[in-house]
Amino acid sequence: NGPKRVEYGKGSIVGTSVIKKKKKPSDVMEVRLEVEPALAALAADRARPQEIERLDQLMRATLNLSDPDAYEAADDMFHYKIAEMARNPLFLTVYESIRAVRREVAWTSRRRSSHAPETLQILGEQHMTLNDAIARRDSLGAASAMEQHLLTVSKTLLRDRVRKIELDL
Repeated sequence: NGPKRVEYGKGSIVGTSVIKKKKKPSDVMEVRLEVEPALAALAADRARPQEIERLDQLMRATLNLSDPDAYEAADDMFHYKIAEMARNPLFLTVYESIRAVRREVAWTSRRRSSHAPETLQILGEQHMTLNDAIARRDSLGAASAMEQHLLTVSKTLLRDRVRKIELDL
């Protein structure tokens, strides 16, 4: 299973050809910063009570800092659940492309190497703020919380990249 693309007369096609070209972290974060705040706002407006409960469970799983693999899985599911809660199939298809890139080995490795326990704690707290805004049905607050969260992720990835360049000098 991979991202979907639609070809006129052929319908939806599942595969990875949509995103085969190599992606830089800055490319991914640029797209995420445009898409995910909108998804968070829509989720705040459209979520069902049971979905809010599930999102809260997923958020709590991102607070477990003892297992980086468990954090990665919980983070992935937390963001995906927000995309689902937006109830927009086109946005979900776009998010599935983002998710496919995030799951690539190089991308996952880069994220793991840049996420120290202190960083994971901050990201978990940001998930809590985002979760609370969605639960309150505060679409503007949810969009803002998502944007702040993604800016933190982006800065962390960039800081790690700069450190590696300095070490290579």
